Amino acid sequence: MSEKKFDAEALARKPFGEQARNLADATKKAIRDGTSLLDLIMPNGKPMRDCTGHEMGEFGQMLLRESERKKKEEAATKK
Repeated sequence: MSEKKFDAEALARKPFGEQARNLADATKKAIRDGTSLLDLIMPNGKPMRDCTGHEMGEFGQMLLRESERKKKEEAATKK
């Protein structure tokens, strides 16, 4: 499996929500493909297996905020 080289600077320039969406999409793809989640490259450019608990907590918060934003957006479109 060939992996695209991670560009941490390019990711840092992306809007926060886009980073969360990219991480969520990568997680879904890894699960579908049977890839170990520990091999996922996180927004800080490190594989998940090399991230600290604090870093993982930050990523979790990022995903939660994006999820809340998406729920509000979907609720607004249903009205």
